Amino acid sequence: APPFAPPSAPPSAPALRHRPPPPALRHRPSATLAVAAPVWPQFDGRAVLRSCVREFLASEAMAALRVPTTRCLCVVATGDAVTRQWYGEDGRERVVNEPGAVGTRVARSYLRFGQMELFTQRGELPLLQELAEHALTREFGHLLLQHPDEPRTRSYVRMFREACERQALLMAEWLRVGYCQGNMNSDNAALGGVTLDYGPAGA
Repeated sequence: APPFAPPSAPPSAPALRHRPPPPALRHRPSATLAVAAPVWPQFDGRAVLRSCVREFLASEAMAALRVPTTRCLCVVATGDAVTRQWYGEDGRERVVNEPGAVGTRVARSYLRFGQMELFTQRGELPLLQELAEHALTREFGHLLLQHPDEPRTRSYVRMFREACERQALLMAEWLRVGYCQGNMNSDNAALGGVTLDYGPAGA
């Protein structure tokens, strides 16, 4: 059995840019949508305006409260009607048509703990090392500047320690403002220590 649960839902923030950005662009965009894929046949690849607006308001409120977070760049209506289960005025679930939308967020990266776990669980060590190297240069490049001559293995240890510290500080910030992440798993935890997922959450 795998040491962690396989994903039960598709990623809702696929990164849109993977090439190194120019010096003037230090953040990468991603789109909020339910990704359609063969392993998740129940999802249609579309998001609704209600969810995108919620993510916009929540992430900007967290930024104003000085909690590390991804930021919302824009929300654009698609003009499509999207069928979803939602609650009626009587509080019961029902199938409704909602306006579709795409929410675009920006962050330094969208690297997640779950990506490291996946390569580890599969035993794909060359890919794991490649991802670790990317994370080191993308999210923790200051460690290379501070310790330019040390072995790479030592840099990885420093990166791991700082990633844990950032995550602990992020949790403390959530507690400070009364934010509750309702789906806190490694797929929704960013290596950079920022709030990533605003799906099942409360404040």
